[in-house]
Amino acid sequence: MKVLHTADWHLGHKLFNQSREEEHAAVLQQILDFIIREKVELLIIAGDVFDQHLPPNYAQAQYYNFLKDLQQTPCHTAVVVAGNHDSFNFLDSSKQLLNSLNVKVVANLPTNLEEQLIEIRTPQGELQAYVAAVPFLRERELRQGQMLPYEERILALKQAIRQHYADLAALLADKTELNIPLIATGHLYVDQGQRDGRSDYIHIGQADLFPAQDFPSLFDYVALGHLHRPQKLGEQGRICYSGSILPMDFNEINYAQSVQLLEFEGRKLLQNKTKPLQLLRRLIFYKGDEQKIRAKLEKLPALGEKVSDLLKLELEVPQFLPALEQEFRKILKGKAAELISMQQKLEANAAENQSKGPDKDLAELSPEALFDLYLQEKGTAPKAIEGLQKSFTELLSWMQEQDRD
Repeated sequence: MKVLHTADWHLGHKLFNQSREEEHAAVLQQILDFIIREKVELLIIAGDVFDQHLPPNYAQAQYYNFLKDLQQTPCHTAVVVAGNHDSFNFLDSSKQLLNSLNVKVVANLPTNLEEQLIEIRTPQGELQAYVAAVPFLRERELRQGQMLPYEERILALKQAIRQHYADLAALLADKTELNIPLIATGHLYVDQGQRDGRSDYIHIGQADLFPAQDFPSLFDYVALGHLHRPQKLGEQGRICYSGSILPMDFNEINYAQSVQLLEFEGRKLLQNKTKPLQLLRRLIFYKGDEQKIRAKLEKLPALGEKVSDLLKLELEVPQFLPALEQEFRKILKGKAAELISMQQKLEANAAENQSKGPDKDLAELSPEALFDLYLQEKGTAPKAIEGLQKSFTELLSWMQEQDRD
């Protein structure tokens, strides 16, 4: 049996207000072509199908058209779970309709735990696999309204995540004798995963920092979403992040974009290969002084028939030069790169005589990082910072829960 694991599509994503619709369309077509070529029978999408809770119409169309086109491939079943970016209720709204296409959607946790266990059957009715379809686990669903002090709350949330997977494994314990793959999904941050210093945690107090060894050994494969860098964790790489299908920002320039191809013989994972995806356009980031940047821009290739790459510039300047961006845009005219972000930073000596601005574009900072920056600029006393950060994190967590409703 062949399985394709993908995650973190983020349909509807914009980068500095630049639409990624064409890029997504090109990558989704590659995934369909790959499914046909490799004769994949099961597709798993491990969360963050959409980038926003209310995705634009074109992003919704891409999702539904992909699932429609999937019906013309060897893939007879798809399992879709919600990620932290998804609207749980939006994904659930089409659940019954998609079920008629053998697309199994799990967004909100069902009342009956057994409803998370998806039977994968061939068109002839033969049982091929079980998928324990676990979406992003929301705190209120796991802890069911318990009011606890902050530190106890974090410990309780971690334990609840661990127990949820243990309970699903217990329900599957008597299926091992069937000698078919037992697969779990997840959308969380596993502690061995690389996130390159990013602070976009999705639970309070890093409670989603889940130990890889706490996934029950009963699962033959764990298909993860949330971290955008493809990576294999645990023994023999049975716990995997497939990675995102597009780089979401300029911090991810060096990430590979890929899907994960699995092949099982009974419960044995014969093949676990990371398959790269080709991007329609690249993200390019140039940093340096004006002369260095000018030289790099001049060397960029002509546009031709190629889609323009997306370019970000960060310049070190002795003083702010308002006309410089327009000059650079003239250089880029007819070149295969589109400038979508340009930041000027004062050189070290010049910066001493002027108020210091943030080190990064505000658009690139997480809410937590923005709040930290605010506290620094206000000169908040170090003793007060920790308490304010905890309060802000709890408030942000509560607001995100309301948004998902």
